[in-house]
Amino acid sequence: MRSATALRERPAPVAPPVIDPRIEDRRRAVSAEHARRRNRRVGTALALVGVVGGAYALTRSAALDVDRVSVTGVSGPAATEVARRAGVAPGTPLIDVDPAAVAHRVEKLVWVSDATVERHWPGGVTIEVVARQPVAVDRRGVALAADGSVLGSGVPGGSRSLPRVDIVAGRTGSTLASPMATVVEVLAAVPDHLRADVVEGAVRGSDVVLTLDDGITVRIGGPDRLVAKFVAVGALLEQADRETIEAIDVRVPSSPSVRPRKGTDRAADASLTEPPKEGA
Repeated sequence: MRSATALRERPAPVAPPVIDPRIEDRRRAVSAEHARRRNRRVGTALALVGVVGGAYALTRSAALDVDRVSVTGVSGPAATEVARRAGVAPGTPLIDVDPAAVAHRVEKLVWVSDATVERHWPGGVTIEVVARQPVAVDRRGVALAADGSVLGSGVPGGSRSLPRVDIVAGRTGSTLASPMATVVEVLAAVPDHLRADVVEGAVRGSDVVLTLDDGITVRIGGPDRLVAKFVAVGALLEQADRETIEAIDVRVPSSPSVRPRKGTDRAADASLTEPPKEGA
């Protein structure tokens, strides 16, 4: 039983503070505004998720997949080979096509010098190819590039009439060894106005020798001063009757010489009266 003193010491209950109705209304308004802002943020986030998801789904749909792969710069079997090496299958999402990676795959073809790949929305891929031009063929018709690279058979430009090098080249992608690489280097330097005349390149001793379509042989020597040497060849062919010429020697382009065919009236040595300027 509690004593009277304990009952007297019990604190009286404290009444809650009286809040001004205007303050209470303001609190409710602020709380409601916070709720509205939170709902707007959530709604905006959900809308963005929907837009991103829709865009992603669209890029994966048939509307934005690869419908066509176009190859320019080459045609026929070469274009077919480029498309095959590109590895871009119809139906691939266009967004997944990496132009740099596709170009790298195409440039692994030994006869391709450069490849540029572009995507065209909604469904196109264009591959522009710069082909390395062959300058000669071996005994089997395998194309050879100016730097001695073996380009292989069926390459762009390889079907046209090209001078022959009397060797059997190695596998596609390999490089000719010297001195045959030097022969190809010389053939690549033949000027346009003489190119159709040259039918073969060979090595005799330490010299590169070219054979023309009428049987005339041209002793070039090494791959030095080629511009001057071919200027001398052109001048000699213009000044002399080709039917009387058996061989031309331009190893020293400032002093070229001609060996006449046996039995011709012009059996004397026919040299240029005015040597061509070297480097012309």
